[in-house]
Amino acid sequence: MIQDERTYAYSLIERIVEKYPKRMATSDQEKGAQDLMLTEMKKLGLEGRYESFKFNRSLYANLMLHG
Repeated sequence: MIQDERTYAYSLIERIVEKYPKRMATSDQEKGAQDLMLTEMKKLGLEGRYESFKFNRSLYANLMLHG
């Protein structure tokens, strides 16, 4: 059980930003951040899973794809 959820959440965000500062989509750093989040969720007794998505490095192509 987490005593101070706010502190825990900020600490988790800080760890992700410090350990994986350049989390571009499909990068190794993004995968590392996902793994860290999934591990933390499991520690809390929560379910988590990976979801795939389509990604294109072009902003305009992404807007068309997901807009």
